[in-house]
Amino acid sequence: MDDKNSNESLEKRLDGAFDKYTKFPWWLPIGALALVALGLVMGLGIGRVSDGDKAPNDNVVGTSVKSLDYQEANTAPVMSVEAITPGSAVISDAIDASGIIAARHTAQVSGRVTGAAIEQVLVEVGDQVRSGQVLAILDSSSFKDSHIQAQADLDQAIASAEKAHADLARTEPLLQIDAISRQQVDAYRTAAKQADATVIAAKAKVNNTATSLNNAKITAPVSGIISERQAQVGVLTSGNPLFTIIKDGALEWQATLAPNNAAKISIGQEATIMAGNTPIIGKVTRLSPTANQGREITAHVAIPQGAPLSAGMYQTGKFVLSQSSAPAVPTSAIMTTDGYDYVWSLTPTDQAEGLYKVVRTKVDILGYDGDKAATNLPPDALIVAKSAGFLAENDIVRVATVNANAPHSSTHQIAGQ
Repeated sequence: MDDKNSNESLEKRLDGAFDKYTKFPWWLPIGALALVALGLVMGLGIGRVSDGDKAPNDNVVGTSVKSLDYQEANTAPVMSVEAITPGSAVISDAIDASGIIAARHTAQVSGRVTGAAIEQVLVEVGDQVRSGQVLAILDSSSFKDSHIQAQADLDQAIASAEKAHADLARTEPLLQIDAISRQQVDAYRTAAKQADATVIAAKAKVNNTATSLNNAKITAPVSGIISERQAQVGVLTSGNPLFTIIKDGALEWQATLAPNNAAKISIGQEATIMAGNTPIIGKVTRLSPTANQGREITAHVAIPQGAPLSAGMYQTGKFVLSQSSAPAVPTSAIMTTDGYDYVWSLTPTDQAEGLYKVVRTKVDILGYDGDKAATNLPPDALIVAKSAGFLAENDIVRVATVNANAPHSSTHQIAGQ
C-alpha cells in the first residue's frame, strides 16, 4: 500500500517537471529579433552622425555646386530671336457690301426711219465713240431717188412760180387803161400766189428727203462706250434700239445694303471697291428711295474714270465709316491659347547684355491686313517677332535683331463688321 502511494507521488513529480521544461514562452525569440534590429538601426544612425562630424563641409560644397549649375542653366539663353516694336496701321470701321457694276447713264440709239435695211455696221461692243460718229448705214438707194424727185419737183415749182409772176406783171398795167378786166387780173394774182405756195411745198419735200437721206447714217447722240449692239446687216429697222451707249463711259457700283446699314451711309461718303487686289475709291452719289425685292437698299457709288472694271461685273467692297491709328505687328508674333491672343513681351535682364526674359502678354486684335494685325499694344512694346510657339514663360533669349519685320502703315477693316 505504501509502495503504491510512493509510486504515484513520484509520477506526479516527474509530470510536473516535464511540464515545467516543455512549456517555453513563444514570444521570446520574436523579442530577441526585434532587439537585434533596433541595435542595427541605432548603429547606422550613429555611423552617419560620426561621418557628418568628420566631414561637415562636404555637403555644403556639393550644395553650392548644384546651386551654381542651376543658376547657369537658368541664365543661359534657350534661343536667339528677332524682336520687333509695333508699326503704325490705320484701321477702318467699315460696312461690307456687294453689288454689280453698271452704267451711270445710258443712251439707246434707234433708226430714225423704219423699213430700211441695215447695210453696214461700223462699231462693236466695247468701242469708244464720240458724239455724231456714224455707227451704222442703212440702204439709202430709195432715199436718194426720193430726194432727186423732190429736187426736180422744186425746180418745176420755181419755174411755174416765175411764169405766174411774169404773167401778173404783164397784165396789171393793162388794168390801168381798162384793157383787161379786174377779174382777169385777180386770177393772175391768185395763180402767182399758188405758184409760190407750190415752191414752198417743194422745198419742204426736198428738205424732208434730204433728212431721210441723212438718217440713213445712224450716229451716236452722245460720247461713250458701246455696251450693247442689236444691229445686224440686212435687218430692217423697226424703231427698236440698235445700240446702247454708256454715256462718257461712266460706271457705278450698285451696292445692296440692309436697311440698318443703309441708314449709316450718306451722300458723298467714300466707298472702297476691290478690283482683284487693287482698291478703287468711289463716292456715294445717291441712295435708292425704295427697297428691292429682298428688302435691301441700293447705294449708287460713282467709279472714277480708268478703273479696271466693266459693266456687269459683281464686286465686293466696303463703306468706310471712321478711321483710327493703331499699333500693328506681324501675325507670326501672335499665339492663341484657350481662345485668347498673346505675344511674348521682352524684358531686359541684368545678367548680360542682349539677354531678355519672355513674358506672356494678352492682346486684343482690332483687325487684320494680310500678314499684319492691329492690336492694343503700346507703341514702344518690344516683342518676339516669330517662333513664338517654341518659347515658354520666363525663358531667357538672346535678341539678334530688332524691327527686322516692322509692318508699314496700312489701312484695314475692324474685325467683325
